[in-house]
Amino acid sequence: MLQGKVTLIKFLGITFQQALQTSILAYASYGSDASFIDCSWDDNGGDYGAAINIWHELDPIRMEINLYNCVFSNNTSNATVIYNEGGSLFVDNCNFYGNNYGAVLVKLGGMVSVTYSCFEENAFFYPAIYIDEDSSLYFEAGNYGRDNSLSLSNENCTDILWEDVGCYLFESTYCANAIPISAPTASPAPSLSPRPTSSICYSNWVDLSSAIKSNNVQPEGESYTATYQICSDTVLVVQDRDPELLVTRSNTHIFCNNCTISGGQVHVVIKLSPKNVRFHGITFSGAKQGSVIAAGRKDANALFRSCIFDSNRGFTIITTSYQYAPHSMSLTFDSCVFSNSRANTALIQNLGGKVMISDCIISNNNAGNMISVAQFGSLSLERSCFMENSSINYGTIRLSDGSKLIFNLNNFGENNTVAFSIAPCDIFVGTNDSCLKFGASQCLSSIEMS
Repeated sequence: MLQGKVTLIKFLGITFQQALQTSILAYASYGSDASFIDCSWDDNGGDYGAAINIWHELDPIRMEINLYNCVFSNNTSNATVIYNEGGSLFVDNCNFYGNNYGAVLVKLGGMVSVTYSCFEENAFFYPAIYIDEDSSLYFEAGNYGRDNSLSLSNENCTDILWEDVGCYLFESTYCANAIPISAPTASPAPSLSPRPTSSICYSNWVDLSSAIKSNNVQPEGESYTATYQICSDTVLVVQDRDPELLVTRSNTHIFCNNCTISGGQVHVVIKLSPKNVRFHGITFSGAKQGSVIAAGRKDANALFRSCIFDSNRGFTIITTSYQYAPHSMSLTFDSCVFSNSRANTALIQNLGGKVMISDCIISNNNAGNMISVAQFGSLSLERSCFMENSSINYGTIRLSDGSKLIFNLNNFGENNTVAFSIAPCDIFVGTNDSCLKFGASQCLSSIEMS
């Protein structure tokens, strides 16, 4: 049982078997987190989740659970294998087979992210993943399903059912995790890689992502800067199955001179509470599910300087959100370019965090809004230029009721369109349904566009 306030708890290579009333009770308070890596759950039971139950009697916002490369087999519960009430659940590269009643149930404002996982030969009462109307599907990509029983609640939806939103079917045509995981050994966790130095440069995406992941563990009180240099004039090609750059430690700096990260599902994911995270001089291009997911807590912060985000796709290209908006992290973009991207919801979506944009160019993008701020988030905007962008509703920038515009200084707009508004609106402020203009008569950004 996890109780009280716990952080950076890790379980490595453990098999959990034959629990009668749930194997793991994740009852720690908000702000707590625990990770399970290379673990397996077999033949467990329980009324509220056979393997894991995320719950807390006092906190409406529950703890965070991370699962990586885990196996769930032959578990039986009336409330699925993993029962998440109000918590944050991240499932990556996991296998679910031979289970009953569903894999994941999310209720009471919980959040789930499921990536590159496989669901096979399960006799599910629910769909594999069931999310109620108060909860959210944060991210889903690369998952596979085969020979799972039809759901009684919706016989056409075996994969993901999100109440009041609809059914999502797994997109992958094969299970990349088909090779069985070997029995855990006495020392399942790899040793940490040496600290990166400025004499090393990376020309391969998998090498870079592996190096960052292996150095994410940061002993308390240690403040050295982990620096990763991408080789100059290099294109790092990201395949759809390749892992993203996962950043969880403070003082992580990634930089280059004229390099490009190209392709893949997502480029960067930021989690937990890292401070002083920096990206410099990188072009992020060709992401299929958005380039950056900033899922850190409210004390986390990251800076992108002299970066380019070009030709990316997704519901959003940049997202800052930590389940409950008032607790989201801070993002700063300085001297960056956002161009030629397509997003359903927003080019930059800020759910409850702090976004600061200075000296940037935003041009030739198509999205619901170029910037969307909601759930008490804030936006600071100066000396930036919005040109030839197409938005869908309200304005080029939209601030929902309760969000704040800290400042709007010396910004410029030209030839931006808003499809479903009577008159083009630069900044729509939902608090009083008003429109604000950018103000500058010409682009004052220092960036020289080619």
